[in-house]
Amino acid sequence: MYALVAEAVTKRFGRVVALNNFSLRVEEGEVLCLLGPNGAGKTTFLNIVSTVLRPTSGSVRVFGRDVVREGRVVRSMVGYAFQEPRLFWRFSPREVLTFHAKVYRVRDLGVVDEVLKALDLRSVRDRSVEYLSGGQRKKVEVGKVFVQRPRLALLDEPTAMIDLEGKHVVWDMIRALRDEGSTVIVATNEIYEAEYLATKVVIMDRGEVVAEGDPEGLKERLGGGDVIDVYLEGARAGVVEAIRVVEGVIGIDVVGDRVSVRVRRYEDVLPEIVEVLKRCGVRARSIRVAEPTLDDIFLRATRGAGR
Repeated sequence: MYALVAEAVTKRFGRVVALNNFSLRVEEGEVLCLLGPNGAGKTTFLNIVSTVLRPTSGSVRVFGRDVVREGRVVRSMVGYAFQEPRLFWRFSPREVLTFHAKVYRVRDLGVVDEVLKALDLRSVRDRSVEYLSGGQRKKVEVGKVFVQRPRLALLDEPTAMIDLEGKHVVWDMIRALRDEGSTVIVATNEIYEAEYLATKVVIMDRGEVVAEGDPEGLKERLGGGDVIDVYLEGARAGVVEAIRVVEGVIGIDVVGDRVSVRVRRYEDVLPEIVEVLKRCGVRARSIRVAEPTLDDIFLRATRGAGR
């Protein structure tokens, strides 16, 4: 069953088109990362899914329920951590999370203390939110979703303003949420966050999908191949041209003693390059292989979209 189906969704704010014929399907149990630059339409889409906004055209269904016609039912299934914390400023973190738990009829209120402890908020649990740091407020915001444990969890830049140690805590809690049965959608512009979390990545730009797939599949399909850096010792007469004609080599760049060889798959080509070096009598000081990263895919996809 699909947790979410969006079909040809467009959202306009006056002359500004935030989403342009945007379509997406999310399998139940996935962690989907919406990856894109600021202004790509990620937050607008999450606001539509959560019923905060209505689409100008198109449809979104959450577990088969239409977000416009059946908004109340959808809201009972969705938990949303906003990009900017939306909290009762005079409340303490414990009061905020307890109130949220009661609204969503969480039976075991002990989960509130569990989440406060996991997010390292116990020392400030009774302090007014208005006196917390930005990172602490963000933790309270995402904590609402961890307390609720919804069928569909939406998190908009969940680790913004949070330090590195705290990021990993939040990421592990998101994974645990999925393991407990939730489907998760994370909007982010952090490549590492998407690589760490995602079972599927959708790259957005200017309100449109420009690439989608699992992280490894995207790297293989759109990464433009691997790079083998060969650092040579001594003379290299003829070796560059000999490498250039090896099957699977896409291109070569030479900078000083480094020969960078772009290939389709390094596993297939590296043994042939080693043989070429032997035949030419050239020694390599070192050989390094770099596979494409999600960062490479992101830059290539968004540039291809006309940015």
